[in-house]
Amino acid sequence: LVNNAGHDDDAIRGMGNVYYDQQKFDALAGANALVMPSLLESLSIVTLEAWATERPVIVDARSPVLASMATRARAGLAYRSWMEFAEIAELLVSDGALGDRLGRSGARFVGATYTWPAVVEKYRDLLAEVAVRNS
Repeated sequence: LVNNAGHDDDAIRGMGNVYYDQQKFDALAGANALVMPSLLESLSIVTLEAWATERPVIVDARSPVLASMATRARAGLAYRSWMEFAEIAELLVSDGALGDRLGRSGARFVGATYTWPAVVEKYRDLLAEVAVRNS
């Protein structure tokens, strides 16, 4: 998590294991952004949770899933090097309005794509298409 704690030592804080949902959501709410450096995600639940709490994400551009999700959602920034990572982190800490815009976009994306009503509607559409093709 990236936060604006005012001290260089506290600007990026690894949370380690978070065992309770409330701890996780409190941490996300207090962060400027979530850092998700994984290269091997098929779907990052914590990224969706960050967006649901209106926080942007910083992802590794070498992760095709996370980079494309961040782009589609317009809710995160991808880095290709440690220098780009540092620039993005500094940008999101110094420009709270940008982080807020990205975070709101992420919340809209999650609401339109990953809530139960959205998922159920996609399955209904899929089943209707299968029925039409098989009739």
